[in-house]
Amino acid sequence: MSQIRANSITNADGTGAPDFPNGLRANSITDVAGTGAPNFPNGLTGLNVASAGDISQILLNRLSAINFSLDNGVYNANFNGGSVTGNLAKSSTSINAVLVSLIPVMSGGTTSACSSGSVSCSVTPAGYSNLSTLFDNGVTYFQQYTSSTMTVTVDFGATTAIGGYFIERFANSAYQPRTWTFQGSANNSTWVTLDSYDSSADWGADVLTRSALGSYRYYRWAFTASNGSPTTGYVIDEMDIIASGGTTGSFTSETYTAATAPTSATVKARIVTGTAPVSESTYTLSASRDNGTTWTVLPFTVSPSNSVADGAFYISGTASIASQPSGTQMKYKIEASSAPGFSITAVTFEWS
Repeated sequence: MSQIRANSITNADGTGAPDFPNGLRANSITDVAGTGAPNFPNGLTGLNVASAGDISQILLNRLSAINFSLDNGVYNANFNGGSVTGNLAKSSTSINAVLVSLIPVMSGGTTSACSSGSVSCSVTPAGYSNLSTLFDNGVTYFQQYTSSTMTVTVDFGATTAIGGYFIERFANSAYQPRTWTFQGSANNSTWVTLDSYDSSADWGADVLTRSALGSYRYYRWAFTASNGSPTTGYVIDEMDIIASGGTTGSFTSETYTAATAPTSATVKARIVTGTAPVSESTYTLSASRDNGTTWTVLPFTVSPSNSVADGAFYISGTASIASQPSGTQMKYKIEASSAPGFSITAVTFEWS
């Protein structure tokens, strides 16, 4: 059997999720139409990731904003649980670097221009909304339904070093930007591309934070496509450019209970960084089986996303935790040290 296609897969009496056999492997688990990943229920159990190694990477790439249990672990794409320290923040769908904002909060302006002090902004074509709503700290969303392309330019009035940017989508992802380049210029004429994004799917997070290093007076987002449903155009809650310099902080998960005391642990994460590299010099994965009292660092490998050219990387770390005091209260931790702009959109935590 090479494919399972169903919107609803239940057990024999229809009361819950099925008990998949431990050896189940599948290259393609899709919806009824065969066009995408299935809508797994929040309580899905029974997937033995240890014996189906590729499933966890499918989960990291395809599913968002939900949590469910694995046979010996958990899939996280809803980070309401857990805690952050340092310059990290979490939403329900992502963990994000918090860096210093460079664009001041805007008000007033027109549908095509806005300014505050020495910083001014412009957009082509003009939007339905006042352009300042892109930079009002999330008070009101910006909308433009007239064109499939849109360019937003920021003039700082003087050369300004940056470390990245973020885009916060509107609650409905139907109009979120999908493809763009982020560029810098000294003269508003000759542009240098600092970052490119091209995704065929949902970001999987409300806020997308990306690294883009440069030192220019002018910066611009040149959007060339949105999700565009049912019509063309863009709806964006907030945008900003962030200062150079890295982020230091950590996210510690909530506690998960293992059936028996595990002797090894694996953490896999999907990190969206733009052009910034991912390495053990800037990120650390750790696991604990005694509720966070004792931690073991998990050396990890890095691989780029194999499905969308969106600056996403998978990191996967495994190590023995047998030397820790025996316990079943499982936690994972992700730490960043002087890391540039990034978003963590999904994590799998497995033990055996």
